[in-house]
Parts: sequence; C-alpha cells; structure tokens
Amino acid sequence: RDKLYEKIFSKKLPIITYVLIAINILIYLLNISGVIGNGLFYMSGEWFRQGQYLRVFTYAFFHDTSLPYGILHIFCNMLLSYLPSTILP
Repeated sequence: RDKLYEKIFSKKLPIITYVLIAINILIYLLNISGVIGNGLFYMSGEWFRQGQYLRVFTYAFFHDTSLPYGILHIFCNMLLSYLPSTILP
C-alpha cells in the first residue's frame, strides 16, 4: 500500500495535471464531434446572476473548435498546463 501511495503522490508523477489534461481533451473531442454543445461552457454575467456558479469553472474547459486553430489552441494550453507541473512540487 505504501508503494502505491508513494507512486500516486510522488513529485515525479503529476497525476492531477494528467487528469485535467485528459478531461480537457475529452471535452474538446466531445465538443468538436457535436456530442455536447458550446453553450455548456460559455460564461456570461447573466447566467452567473441566475445562480449558475459552476460555469465559473466549466468555461475553462472550452476551446476553439475551428480547425486547425482549435488543435493548436488546445495543444498550447495543455503544454502550458503540463510544463509547470514538472518543476513545481
């Protein structure tokens, strides 16, 4: 059990970063395939005033779906999410 704990929570493996990157890529793929619509991830003051506070977090998962810029957008975002996790504790 200690080895598993050490492997998951060691400084060598940024598991939280990997999970967030996987969620972002999954949502991006679902978005470009049309399974989920863009409206789920948009943020506006009106929705916030209506009590939809979760949108403060979900809008961060929205990425441009136009090709080829959408792929470049998500690639750069995920790369810039990963790089700090390699040096931060």
